[in-house]
Amino acid sequence: DYLLCGEQNGHKIEGFHLGNSPLEYTEDVVADKTLIINTTNGTKAIKKAALANRMYVGCFLNQKSILKALEDHDDDVVLICSGWQGKMSLEDTLFAGSIIYKMCKGRLPKNTKDGVKVAFSLYQSYKDELEQAIETSDHAIRLKELVPDGDIPFVCETDKFDVLPGMKDGILINLNG
Repeated sequence: DYLLCGEQNGHKIEGFHLGNSPLEYTEDVVADKTLIINTTNGTKAIKKAALANRMYVGCFLNQKSILKALEDHDDDVVLICSGWQGKMSLEDTLFAGSIIYKMCKGRLPKNTKDGVKVAFSLYQSYKDELEQAIETSDHAIRLKELVPDGDIPFVCETDKFDVLPGMKDGILINLNG
């Protein structure tokens, strides 16, 4: 059994079962289903990372699972932010900054790349008001008319799900499941 899921420019794709709102993806709806996903930005980022030794998909909702997976391995880590139409997005950069901040225990090493410094500093500045920062981001403003009011507060919750979406044999699966 499968579900077609996705959006293009924030709009649910015609004929698809689920669209852009994470609130649509409840356990009752997606349990034991194969999700076939197409998005404006996320699928491109996943495709770019497909050849990595390990690739995980993360957000604030599954942050703890991402951190544990990264800490369990000694490899270099590359964080890819999907952004929006090839441009930086505040919410993705904040999430990357949170991963960096927590992996470095709040202290950046001296020889750090500029992008890491920016993400770290952004998260450090907004970590106590994530929801406010994200709901005023360009992307959230674009989506306000397209998604339910509860989407932004929901995606700002941390460690809500113990899932680790990762690539195995070219397919994203829950590596914690």
